[in-house]
Amino acid sequence: EVVLADTVGFIRDLPHDLIAAFHATLEEVCEADLLLHVIDVHH
Repeated sequence: EVVLADTVGFIRDLPHDLIAAFHATLEEVCEADLLLHVIDVHH
């Protein structure tokens, strides 16, 4: 089984009071067997 999840919107040094807003995304990342970090060089 393969699940692709887009985690666009990760913020470096995410304030603790915003963690609840990103809970679903963070949960998927924590359960992942593989993470692929893609960086847009234009930003």
